[in-house]
Amino acid sequence: MPGGTQYDKIEAYWRRYANTPEPQRYFRIMEEERPFEAWLQALDRLTRTINRHGEAETSLRFDEYLTDECVDSLLSNIKDRVGREPSLREDSFKSHATIAVAVYLLDKTQASEYLASAIQNLTDTIESEQDRSSHYRIGSEARQITILRLQLGDMKAVGEFVSLINATDQGRWISPMGMHLPALLFPEIPEFKKLVLDSFQFLRTELAKEPLRVSGSVFEIAPYLAIDDLRDDVAELLADDTALGTVILEKADPQPEGLDPGLFDGYETRAALPGPGGMKWHVRAPVDDLKHIGLERKLRRCDLFALDLARVKIGPEFRLYWPIERRDEVIGQYKRLVMTVKYDAIVQPWAGYYWWLSREPVTLRTRS
Repeated sequence: MPGGTQYDKIEAYWRRYANTPEPQRYFRIMEEERPFEAWLQALDRLTRTINRHGEAETSLRFDEYLTDECVDSLLSNIKDRVGREPSLREDSFKSHATIAVAVYLLDKTQASEYLASAIQNLTDTIESEQDRSSHYRIGSEARQITILRLQLGDMKAVGEFVSLINATDQGRWISPMGMHLPALLFPEIPEFKKLVLDSFQFLRTELAKEPLRVSGSVFEIAPYLAIDDLRDDVAELLADDTALGTVILEKADPQPEGLDPGLFDGYETRAALPGPGGMKWHVRAPVDDLKHIGLERKLRRCDLFALDLARVKIGPEFRLYWPIERRDEVIGQYKRLVMTVKYDAIVQPWAGYYWWLSREPVTLRTRS
């Protein structure tokens, strides 16, 4: 109801759809002349199951309802709405990406054009966007779209992704998992390998700055192990014992019952701004012995590099609040491990987060 309160709009929605099963509800919204935002949300909910990380699951949410006839109807609806929607021409890289992924999930044989169009929209947005803080969100969409295109065998995706990344604000893109996920997944592609090597050089430049711009992503080194040429460099970073400040141990909040602790279980950290005496890195650790709360330890660069390797679980446990001697023992193990760890062990921890994180070509849907 135009002009109504949010409560009025919710009430009107439930009066209209309360007795309609969820799948049919989304079909109805897409078929009706509803506002574009409502149409897009219905498409997204119909074709994807959103998990706790905000990514779609591998299987369609209402697969039993999506017969070939239904899929054809949805694809026709999408084509019609995209062709006449003014807001798609005006803005919204997120909308283009959502539509492209939906088509990919519905029928991969028709997805290539939509995926390529989404990347073009993202590139145009990068070039016209005055607020460069949006580059991270644009890149998050681009990495997924690019990997899906490569799964479909569209090698044009390589050059287009490299061009998009090179147009971003590198200073906001220190995180290799955010910026270079397609390149790390396909390191044998020369253009991608160069992208990662350039990123690592940018990282070394950032680490040489005084004062160091501290953030967790500055110390994110595990993904670089996907490039064999960088393993010696990663081992060298693990030998950097430059002092950063102190670690302060705090008591962790109880883990909510039934919640999967996820990839970073037990490694939650909060960094304070550098000040007199160096940075104070607050660590919320799952310890039971209350006498350790408030404990302060010396913090070094190599500790944060080792912490990143421990987070992705490619080696032994590592805690910032351990005595230095114990930390050094594990860091020594990591120096040896980075030279021998297998590629799959580097990528696998992330595969559970992103349904689309795969090197394998997809099998195209057979239409009856």
